[in-house]
Amino acid sequence: MVKENLNSINLLKEALEVVHSEIFDIQKENEDLKSKNEANLKRISELDDRLNNQDRYCRRWNLRLEGLTECAEDNVKARVMEICKEVVVEEDCNFVASNVDIAH
Repeated sequence: MVKENLNSINLLKEALEVVHSEIFDIQKENEDLKSKNEANLKRISELDDRLNNQDRYCRRWNLRLEGLTECAEDNVKARVMEICKEVVVEEDCNFVASNVDIAH
């Protein structure tokens, strides 16, 4: 009976060592994933900032005019150029109006 208990203890010891080894491997993998996750979060943040800067750059010349009625036969670009000429200082009005690329 003592011999059987000793064999059972040795089997439990071996099983415990295997489980311990697996836990160690899982902990190491978990640490690796944590560091990769932190690096990815940092990269996502940097890319988000770059995207916002690009969006801001694309919108830097955008102008939204609200309250204007639009008809099918209207030349929207010409109306926008007229409004820009009226609003901007006289020296710059032709510059601003000539830089209207698209109006809709």
